[in-house]
Amino acid sequence: NDAQIESDFKISYGAETVFKSPEVTLYAAYSEVPDAFNPPLGYVMRDDFRKYHLFSSYAPRYEEVDWLMISIHEYELELYTDTGNNMSDVTHTFTPVSLIFGSGDSISYKVTRKSDRPDEAFTILDTSLQPGKHDGTYHTFRFESDSKRKINGSLSYIQSSLYAPATRYEASLNFLPKKELMFGLGYSNTSIKWNHAPETELQVLNATSRINFNPDLSINNLLQYDNFSKSLGVNSRLQWEYKPGAKFYFVVNQSYFD
Repeated sequence: NDAQIESDFKISYGAETVFKSPEVTLYAAYSEVPDAFNPPLGYVMRDDFRKYHLFSSYAPRYEEVDWLMISIHEYELELYTDTGNNMSDVTHTFTPVSLIFGSGDSISYKVTRKSDRPDEAFTILDTSLQPGKHDGTYHTFRFESDSKRKINGSLSYIQSSLYAPATRYEASLNFLPKKELMFGLGYSNTSIKWNHAPETELQVLNATSRINFNPDLSINNLLQYDNFSKSLGVNSRLQWEYKPGAKFYFVVNQSYFD
């Protein structure tokens, strides 16, 4: 009946504002999704939340310095509450310095402070964690070589204390024999020292490729194996822009278990 339809009708909404100049970017946004929100088209990853998002960036250029192109300095805040204004999680991300050199290579340091307030027990890599207050800090150091080089790559080191002390190493190497082709390899190693469970070591190896047949047609492939699930995942995505602004995707996902 009409009364039932009206009672089930719920609205999700949001707003954002952006200021941009050659060196400064300011962004603010708010969004709200009610409890048990069920859109008639598509889906939402979570409901019953209010999200506050702030971002600021200062990126001066150094045209008179040969070895340095840009330095980037950023701060970002993401705050989630439920629709009753009870905080669920908050993340502060501060990038005191990210340098892009004249060579195109870059280095960066980022610190992230996260507070999580889950109201139910949850698991990470088969390790159970209790609801309540979880606070921790991530420190991320990263180096990237210029992506325009025929051979390029990246190195990362991440140290975190959220849920348990953990370290992660990441490395990637890409080969571009020509501008239409790219082949890549990646590896990461994550070690988590739980207070109430044996140490977890997760290793992930992946291989990627990209083929651009022409400006409108390309295919991306990913093979990934990890020692936790002991599975090999395959993802292939064909993208065709058959007219300006209109794209067709064909995606294949498959997993093979040990």
